[in-house]
Amino acid sequence: MATNKKTTSTNKKPVKQKVKRVAKKPTKSNTIKKRAMIEALIASLGIISTACSSVGINRSTHYDWYNNDPDYAEQVNDIAEHAHDMVESQLHDQIRDGNTTATIFYMKCKMRSRGYVERQDVNLQTNRPDLSALTTDEIREHLKNGKK
Repeated sequence: MATNKKTTSTNKKPVKQKVKRVAKKPTKSNTIKKRAMIEALIASLGIISTACSSVGINRSTHYDWYNNDPDYAEQVNDIAEHAHDMVESQLHDQIRDGNTTATIFYMKCKMRSRGYVERQDVNLQTNRPDLSALTTDEIREHLKNGKK
C-alpha cells in the first residue's frame, strides 16, 4: 500500500496515512493492449522492455497489470517458463553436438551433488595480533608505536 504524508498544524511533522489502492476497471483499450502485450512477450521470448516498446506502453504499466491482474500475471509467467524451456532445450542440443563449454556449464549447474562445482577456499586467518581485548587508548598507543 502506498502512503501519503500529511502535516498537522500542531507539530509540523509528516504523518503517514495509508492510501488504499483501488483496482481499475478493465477498459476495452486496456484489454486490447494487454492482449497485444502478451503477443509481444511471446515474440520477444519474455523480454519486457522489447515487448513494451513494440506495444507502446511503459514498463510501469506492464508491472501494474502484472501486480493487479492475476490472469495477466499467469500468462506472463507461462511465457517466461516457455522461454526457460526453450533455452534449456538449446543447451541440451549443444551438449549433444559436443559443445564442451555447454557440457561444463550444465555440469556446474545441474550436477553439483556429484561434485561438479567450482569451489574457492578462502583463508581468513592472519598473522596479526588479537586486539579485541584492548581499550581504544591501548590500540592507539599500539598503532602509534608502530607495533604490528
